[in-house]
Amino acid sequence: MSGPFKTTVDACIEWLGDQVETIARNPRQTLLPAEQGRYESWERAEALLADRLTGEDPLVMGATLGQGGEGIIHEAEQRSLGRMVAVKTLRPAVRTPTAALSLLREAWILGRLEHPNILPIHDLRRDEGGMPRAVLKRIEGTVWEDVVADAAETRARFGADLFEHNLEVLLQVCQAVRFAHSRGVVHRDLKPGNVMIGAFGEVYLLDWGIAVVVDDVAGLPRTELDGTIAGTPSYMAPEMLGVGGATIGKATDVYLLGAVLYEICVGLPPHEKGDGQRVVASIVGSPPAIPDTVPVDLAALMRQAMLPDPDERPAIEAFRQGLLDHRRHVASADLVTEAMVKLERLEVDAETGLEEAYDLFGACRFGFQQALEIWPDNRGARDGLRRAGCAIVRHELRRGDVEAARAQLEAIDDPPEDLRRELRDALADHSAERERIAALEHIGDQYDATTGRDVRLFVAFLLALVWAISPLVAIVGEHYGYEQRVPGVYAPLSYSVLLGIAYLRYRKVIHRTVFNRRTIAFVAIGLSAILIFAYGAVAMGLGRQQMRALQLLLCALASAGAALALHERLWIPTLGYALGFLASARVFTGMVGTLLAQAAGHGVLAATVFFMWRKPPANTAERYGVGR
Repeated sequence: MSGPFKTTVDACIEWLGDQVETIARNPRQTLLPAEQGRYESWERAEALLADRLTGEDPLVMGATLGQGGEGIIHEAEQRSLGRMVAVKTLRPAVRTPTAALSLLREAWILGRLEHPNILPIHDLRRDEGGMPRAVLKRIEGTVWEDVVADAAETRARFGADLFEHNLEVLLQVCQAVRFAHSRGVVHRDLKPGNVMIGAFGEVYLLDWGIAVVVDDVAGLPRTELDGTIAGTPSYMAPEMLGVGGATIGKATDVYLLGAVLYEICVGLPPHEKGDGQRVVASIVGSPPAIPDTVPVDLAALMRQAMLPDPDERPAIEAFRQGLLDHRRHVASADLVTEAMVKLERLEVDAETGLEEAYDLFGACRFGFQQALEIWPDNRGARDGLRRAGCAIVRHELRRGDVEAARAQLEAIDDPPEDLRRELRDALADHSAERERIAALEHIGDQYDATTGRDVRLFVAFLLALVWAISPLVAIVGEHYGYEQRVPGVYAPLSYSVLLGIAYLRYRKVIHRTVFNRRTIAFVAIGLSAILIFAYGAVAMGLGRQQMRALQLLLCALASAGAALALHERLWIPTLGYALGFLASARVFTGMVGTLLAQAAGHGVLAATVFFMWRKPPANTAERYGVGR
């Protein structure tokens, strides 16, 4: 393995030798082959030139490629360059000075219209009879007329949709005409039959034989029209028949482009009516009727391009821009179609979850916005964007999130009145619900058992201590005769004094909630009832044991009322007091037993109250102190 087939860097550098330094000095400079190789190549080239440049005719004529009214086109080999070209000459029957001048004018026009979409001319020579012959580029391809209505052939040859491909070809023809107009040249015979599509998609506008020069161009005299009718009737503009006194000009080519667009959209040229009289009537009656199946924007474009008055037609650039706008409209419409699929899912599925709904909303909104960026006047995209906004508003309303719905509604341009009304009603309901919740929270705060819990705990502990000890103290007093003088009165008095002191000390906390006020009221009423009962029992002459036993019954009733009004756990001391009363009535026979029953009942009450409020509330019912 040698030369450039060596793959390692070291081997490559060794093979390059001194040329490595040349590469290092200027890597952008072209490396020329060695002198020996160049010399040998020149010898071969010299022999080739000696063969090709000898002989009288540099063109070797071949088969006929086509012919028209005056000209005939042959395939030929250009011997000097070794390539195939097309040679246009005059037909033998029309080898006249007028025809020769027409061919010369076409050649001169092509010589000044060097454009990628215009057939290039290589040379202009005389034939053996002295008549001009134009050497043109030999195009390998298809005449547009042969495939303009053949979707299968277009797909097979160019791999494209027929309509889109035809629009692309027409846009390139517009470029050629636009360039020609900039040079003051009007083609005057634009049609698919004068357009060639190369093997690689190149588009060439051919046959400039009846082209006219309408502006002053260096080397090309302005064409003096003699009133002779020229052109293809199926595509002709009214002025090409001399109608209305209008002259042929750049607007004529615009009409012809509109006629070609008509054929692309409808399938036939605009003036394909069968007999001559109907064809003429169709030309004079421009523009022709356009089927409803034609896209609206293209129908408007061809209708304007084919107006009878040339002055009312658009310029070539405006016509071309209309075609480009349509292509953008199609791309925009495709985006709308894709977005509509997602929008319909968003609108139909009322049970769509929040995350999926916003995914659909974001996807379709993005599609509509992209469509509007391409085509700001796309009504479908604008309506779709509005519908998407309304759909997500309704979704939020179904979820009950009126604030999110209101935020989404504000982003919609001119939302529908029924949606506005629905949102207003939802906002009103939401406001009423918030007021109701606020009122409930206020009520709840009034019954909040956690407010002042530490104060109640302290007072409960204090009362529990006195309440539980007082019967034991009474037992001692019974022994010394103290209890016999004022039986069962001093204990309620001492409780009342303690309760009064606690109220004065913590009245702000007590008045803060209904629960606290109700609790202190129950305690005060209970103590007052016990105190009044004690004085009443003494006045009625009840025995001391009977009075103490009945106090247990009174405490049971007070505890039961508190259980109903404050907390269900107060049924525990209610049961304790009731059992103590029954024990005093049926079991205990002495005063000491009844006092012990009182001490036990008071102890159960104190313990219940202490543990009930010492532990924080576990649920809403306990928080409001109303039971479960």
